[in-house]
Amino acid sequence: YKILLDIAKEPFIKQREYLSILRSRRADGMLFIASSIEDQYLRDFETADHPFLLVNHYFPDSPLDHVMVDYPDAAQQAAEHLCGLGHQHIGLIVGDNTFTGIDFHLAFEAACTEFNEHERTVTAQSSTWDEHGGFEAARAILEKRPDTTAIMAANDRMAMGAMHYLQSNDIAVPGHV
Repeated sequence: YKILLDIAKEPFIKQREYLSILRSRRADGMLFIASSIEDQYLRDFETADHPFLLVNHYFPDSPLDHVMVDYPDAAQQAAEHLCGLGHQHIGLIVGDNTFTGIDFHLAFEAACTEFNEHERTVTAQSSTWDEHGGFEAARAILEKRPDTTAIMAANDRMAMGAMHYLQSNDIAVPGHV
């Protein structure tokens, strides 16, 4: 097997090159990684005659095959852990451009609400899925809620950005956050 890697830039999408590659047999199937809500053109694969797998994302009410982490369960476990440690003001960094990100966000907030023995707040900040986004989201969270004692990031790159922000502002991790 040969692996073909490509980035779905605008000309690739507008010219429907992804279908051309499959029809011409330059590829036998496609794994699509890092999609977003806006990538509606992927619905072309719902009726295509070629194997297609969406990785770490899904479209509700779509028959597209997909494989992903159980984000709602992961969010619930993370929220229960942080609440169990006694955190009252928790920051949440999450992307809102994927259905998996939205699922994570909703499940995290719901789990914190269920665990609510005291007045607990979750300050959610939408972010891009990278270090820069995590850095800026941590800044926004702490500007809104300086008494934040925990920050949950939806992925490792966001978490690294948040940690860089905290470190660059002499905020102890662990310790203050």
